[in-house]
Amino acid sequence: MNRRYLFAFLALMLLLGSWMRLRHAHEGTYNWRTALWADQVGYYIYLPAFFIYDFDAKALPPNITESTGHGFEVDLETGKIRTKYTCGVALLQAPFFLAMHAYHHLKKPTQDGFSGRYHQVPHWAALFYGVLGLLLLYAFLRQYYARGVGLLTVGLLFLGTNLSYYLIDHTGMSHVYSFFLFAVVLWCFKKILQKAPEVPLGWWLGLSLAAALIVLIRPTNALFVGLVLLLEVRSWAQFKARLLWLLRPKLLLSGLGVLLLVLLPQLLYWQYVSGSLVHYSYGNEGFPYWNRPKLGAVWFAPNNGLLTYTPLLLLLPLAIGVGWKKQPGAWQSGVAFLVVSYLCGAWHLYSFGCGFGARNFVEYTALFALPFGALVALLFKKGWLRWVLALGFVASIGMTQKLFFTFDKCFFGQDDWDYAEYQRLLFRGYHRQGLTPENTTEEYLHTVKLHTTDYLNRAPFEQLWLEAHVVTEDASKPLSWVVETHAGDSLVQWQQIPIQPYFASNDRSAWIRTSVGLPHDLPRQDLWHKVYFWNPERAPVRVLGGHFSLK
Repeated sequence: MNRRYLFAFLALMLLLGSWMRLRHAHEGTYNWRTALWADQVGYYIYLPAFFIYDFDAKALPPNITESTGHGFEVDLETGKIRTKYTCGVALLQAPFFLAMHAYHHLKKPTQDGFSGRYHQVPHWAALFYGVLGLLLLYAFLRQYYARGVGLLTVGLLFLGTNLSYYLIDHTGMSHVYSFFLFAVVLWCFKKILQKAPEVPLGWWLGLSLAAALIVLIRPTNALFVGLVLLLEVRSWAQFKARLLWLLRPKLLLSGLGVLLLVLLPQLLYWQYVSGSLVHYSYGNEGFPYWNRPKLGAVWFAPNNGLLTYTPLLLLLPLAIGVGWKKQPGAWQSGVAFLVVSYLCGAWHLYSFGCGFGARNFVEYTALFALPFGALVALLFKKGWLRWVLALGFVASIGMTQKLFFTFDKCFFGQDDWDYAEYQRLLFRGYHRQGLTPENTTEEYLHTVKLHTTDYLNRAPFEQLWLEAHVVTEDASKPLSWVVETHAGDSLVQWQQIPIQPYFASNDRSAWIRTSVGLPHDLPRQDLWHKVYFWNPERAPVRVLGGHFSLK
C-alpha cells in the first residue's frame, strides 16, 4: 500500500469511525440495537464458543441466548451450541475479537465474550473491512476510469445504497464483509488479467482465498465469482478461450485446495453439531416461491424493498446501457441483478426480516461499480444530461441517507406494503430536550413532558431516545426510566426500562443510553409523552445530565 492509499485509509477510518460512534452512542448493551443481537450474534458466536467455552453450551453465561436475541441455540442436554449461520464472518472478525479479549484481560474483570466492549468487535471489524473494500474498489476502477470518475463512483455507491447502512449500523451482518471480499476478487482478477496468459500463483491463491470465503459466508454468492471470472468476455469465442485458460490443472487444483481448506472449519462444526460433515442448518427454510417469485416486493415494497431504500439503482439499467459496448461488467451486472432478485423473491421470507432495503444486494455494489462508472463519466462531459444525472444522484443520496437517519433496525409497518409508515420514515423530524443536574432521594424525578405535535415537523415522532449520566450509592437498588404515552387525558401506553444492567459490577456511575418505540397507530392531535425516573426505594441518586430525543 503506497503512502497515498495509507493516508486515505486512515482518513476514512477516522471519518467513518466518527459517524459510527455517533450512530451507536445510544445503543447500550444486551438489547436489539446492539451488534450482538439475533442474526448478528449468530455469526459471532463461533468466537467465544471456540476461544473461551470450548463449544460447551453448559459453560456459557446464564440466559445468554435470551440476552442476545436468540441468534443461536444452546442444548444443555448435549452441551452443544447451535447456529444456522456459517463461520466465515467469525473468521474475519477473529483478529478484532482477540484484540478485545486481550483488552478485557488487562482492563476488565470479565472475559465472557459478550459483555462490556465485546459489543464493539463487529463495529471495528466492519469499519476495517468496509474501508479497505472501498479503497480496493477504487483501485480496481482506476484500471478503467480516470481518478475523478473512480472517486465519485465509489462515493456515490457508498452513500446512495444500503452499503453505508451495513458498514455503519448493522455491522454484525455478513454483507459488508462480503463486499470487502467482492472487491478483493475484482482487484486480484484484474491483476491476473494484466499478466495473461501467465497466471501469477500468488495472485491466484489470493483470489481463491477470497472466493472461498465468499462461498463460505453465503453459498449463493458463488454466482459473483463465476461472473467475475468472465470479466472482459464479450463473445462466444472469448468465453471458450477463458474457460480453457481457467481449467488448467494447476489453477483448478490449487483453487479447489484453498476452497477445501477454508471450508474445513465449517465441516468440522457441522460434524460436531449434527454428526455429518455436510448439514443444511436452515431446517425448513427454503425457496417455496421458486415458481412465483415475489419480485414486486423485493424491488418496491416499503418493507425492505430494494428501490424504495436505494432509488439510485433505478439508474442501473441506464448505466448498463451506457457501458454495454465499451466497459466490462455491464452484462455481468444485469445477470447478477436479475438472479439475485429471483433468489430473494423465491426465498420463504422474501423481505429477509429486519433490514434496510434488500440487503442481499449490498455486496453486489462492487460489481455494479463498473457500469455506474460509465454513467458517472458523463458528468465530465458537456451538455444538459450531466445536470440531470447530477440532480438524480444528489436526490438519490439524500433520500437514502434520510431513511438511514430515521430507520431504527426494523420496518414497523402493518404489512409489507404500508406506505404510510414508509412516508413517516421519509419525512419524520427530530427534537432534543436536555436534563439539568439533580441530586435527590425522591421516588419520581426528572418529570419531562414531550408533546410530539409541538416540534418542528408535522410528521409524527416514533422513537424516544434516552440518555443520562447516573450516579447511585447502590447499583443493586431498583431504578428505572418510565415512559407514559397519553392521548388527551387517557394513559394509552406505559413502558418501564430498568437501568441496573448498564452498571458494571463494581461501578456506581454510568452513562445510560437506550430508546423506546412510541405508538404510531393513534390519533396525533392530543398525543403526548411523560418521561421520568422511578426510584421506588428512594435510594440516593445523582443525575449529572443527559437528554431526551424524539426521532
